[in-house]
Amino acid sequence: EVIVMDKYSAYFPSASPSHCSLLATWGSWDNAMMLTSSNDDLPPLSLHPHPLDRVSCCECVCNGQVLVSGGTAGSLSFWHISNTQQELSSTGRVTILRGHDGPVTCMAACRPYSIIVTGSMDKTCIIWDTNRICFVNSLGTHESAIGIIATSPTLGDIATVCSNTLQAQQSRFPPSILRVWTINGRLVGKLTLHQQLNCLCYSSAPEGVYVNVIIGGLADGSIHMWSSWDLSFIFSIPCPFKSPSPAVLRYV
Repeated sequence: EVIVMDKYSAYFPSASPSHCSLLATWGSWDNAMMLTSSNDDLPPLSLHPHPLDRVSCCECVCNGQVLVSGGTAGSLSFWHISNTQQELSSTGRVTILRGHDGPVTCMAACRPYSIIVTGSMDKTCIIWDTNRICFVNSLGTHESAIGIIATSPTLGDIATVCSNTLQAQQSRFPPSILRVWTINGRLVGKLTLHQQLNCLCYSSAPEGVYVNVIIGGLADGSIHMWSSWDLSFIFSIPCPFKSPSPAVLRYV
């Protein structure tokens, strides 16, 4: 099975055998979000956010029963859906939370800790509780808009990436700044890179047995790994030939 996606789509694998995988797409003229189930016998589900709040990104939480969408108005919409092997429908319940002053640019869910973290053009990140659907905490201000967020499934730590504004005017692809935060919002470390970071993910080896790493794909095509504890450099995999830089990373 091959799934091709762009910036207006997201794929959410099934959380359990009783639920279906979902493909979410948005960006149409009517601002509708379409959910397509992996069960071809089920019709697509259409969700309609406010027409003045264009969908910019989305995530699926609570075992595929809640879809979270971020918009250009800075709000979050929590859509309660029924996602089973026999049904894909909306319960009609939607909760809207506001916390950002600018468009939501990215989000990442941490399912073991029942949180979702959102980043915005306003240079802030916010942690939300996906069970109670409420605000939890906000992270410190960054130098520029948040471009990437990744969460640790073992510790609940949060990695955020923004551009280095001091060099933003000198390069079309300015270098990135990587930060790591605890789930309680305490800054663990900060790393200023020499080039742009395009994608990021955490490894998920058992804590206490292994030291997990943060894996990043850089603009030159290389893959770098840093310690999730203190951001110390561990290993680099260079790109042996000229190719597009990595856009998506997933630890399996």
